[in-house]
Amino acid sequence: MDWFYALPAWLGLFLTIITCVAIACAGHVAVRRYFQNDDFIGHNDVAGFIVAVVGVMYAVLLAFLTVIVWEHFAQAEERAQEEVNAATDVWRFVPLLPAREAGEIRDDLGRYTAVVAGDEWPKLRNGESSAEAQRLIIRLIADAASAPANGAQQSNLQNHLLDRVQVMADLRRHRIGDSRSGIPTVLWVGLLTGAVTLIGFLYLFVVKNFTAQLLMTAATAAMIGISFGLILELDYPFRGHVSVSPERWVALHEEITRPTVSAPPD
Repeated sequence: MDWFYALPAWLGLFLTIITCVAIACAGHVAVRRYFQNDDFIGHNDVAGFIVAVVGVMYAVLLAFLTVIVWEHFAQAEERAQEEVNAATDVWRFVPLLPAREAGEIRDDLGRYTAVVAGDEWPKLRNGESSAEAQRLIIRLIADAASAPANGAQQSNLQNHLLDRVQVMADLRRHRIGDSRSGIPTVLWVGLLTGAVTLIGFLYLFVVKNFTAQLLMTAATAAMIGISFGLILELDYPFRGHVSVSPERWVALHEEITRPTVSAPPD
């Protein structure tokens, strides 16, 4: 599906809808031509009752999966924001540390934000991670653990600093996991089977104006295509044009590496 996620979101959604409509309408035309001598009108009452039951069940399944996918996407975006917030807290603790430890953590954090935004984020599209980011987060944990803890104030500062860095590491693991998790294949098989079943029951109806009936089939297929397109776009939070952005990491990196403007001499 890499080709799908390389497309703009509107184009991917449009192609999904067109594909569903084309297949459904082509199947309807083929059924009418192949069974043109059969009396489908006698099936209308029974088919109408069955399609109502199947349609409701399938609509519930589509709605359920759409909500699940959206919640997964929103959760991944929220975790990414919390990860940046934790890194920002670490940056705010830096001026409170002794000069040597502050310089080490500042340099490591600056490199880490650059690697996450520039190296790891593109790899998340394929469910991969950056070995350099892993090395730097381990180094940050070691730097925080080795910060001086002489006295109650410094000990409290070290605990807060270590907690924030550990939160960064935990949320990074969640982010990598979110990039690899999608709807299982068995659910896609169920969705496609339900769509084929629902559209198939529509073929059993007969309307005197076949063009009007074909439009009804196209409308039903279009609604299914919209749901499929939305699920595909949101299924992997770090792929495609509708994805979690690394802009917050870029902004934090710029803040960390921004040169300090010294006061003009008297």
